[in-house]
Amino acid sequence: MVDDFLRIVQTTEEAERIKNFVRYRFIKGFATIIMVIGARGSGKSSTCFRLSELINELLNPLREKMNLEKREIGTLIDSHLKLIKFVRDAQMGDDAILEEVSVLYPSRRAMLEENVSVSKIMDIIRKKRLIIYANCPMAQGTDKNLRQSSNALIQTFRIIKSENVVVSKFWKMQPNYLSGKIYTPRFIRDGVRLDVMWTGMPNKEIWKSYEKDKDKFIEEIYTIELRKAELKRAKNLDAMKPIKDIRKPLTDKQLEVMRLMANVEGADRLNQVSKKIGVSSPTIHYHQKLAEKKGYTLEEFQETD
Repeated sequence: MVDDFLRIVQTTEEAERIKNFVRYRFIKGFATIIMVIGARGSGKSSTCFRLSELINELLNPLREKMNLEKREIGTLIDSHLKLIKFVRDAQMGDDAILEEVSVLYPSRRAMLEENVSVSKIMDIIRKKRLIIYANCPMAQGTDKNLRQSSNALIQTFRIIKSENVVVSKFWKMQPNYLSGKIYTPRFIRDGVRLDVMWTGMPNKEIWKSYEKDKDKFIEEIYTIELRKAELKRAKNLDAMKPIKDIRKPLTDKQLEVMRLMANVEGADRLNQVSKKIGVSSPTIHYHQKLAEKKGYTLEEFQETD
């Protein structure tokens, strides 16, 4: 199998069909979203970066004719806020790499605020003809709106270390807008179906910068999680504090009635308290009910020996 992959690397142009596919769409006025999936360590990120380099090199002459700035590499995006900023500030035809898109926009949380706003972001991506490389381990783990908006799918298959290349399979992505299903037909060139490609390693300095960004990202995540733990601990401590009594205070007469009623024994408590205070039994009962409506109980006023 390795020999077959080596033959592909030696006899075909690097990512030739995908490059021309993106260039054609840009010329026709379309945005392009490419999903890159595969096992961890199979070369998803390096494929995204390398495609960004190759396609920017291909599009720069067109940008020059359109009086647009040339680009060398796409913007790395690992948060919803960064994607919004990129889309807002991007010029026509800029590109970005969405790292771990299934974490940013997971399918299991389709009504999450970030996921709901994806459809609006996609519309701006379309208008600006932006190019997005979105990588994740499994396509089904990503927000459905993002999957249905994608135009091509790449599955990284194997890294051939001896050649410093990643071998992948690739397909078009065509949604059925009636059923919601997504079909993946192969690319065709000269009547021949194509589904295997290769990409080399991206620029070493760019790759080093990416690795540093990953380390920085871990530090940011640690700081955020530490702060969350501190806030949770503070919240738990607050919950353990005595609850402030928010009941309305009793009047002097209600307080006197509740104390006497709680500490007088016998079946005729109302009569006994009535004689002590010098008011009628119905009045004693009335003051007791008012106190109970405020949330007080006789048990609170019982005196212990």
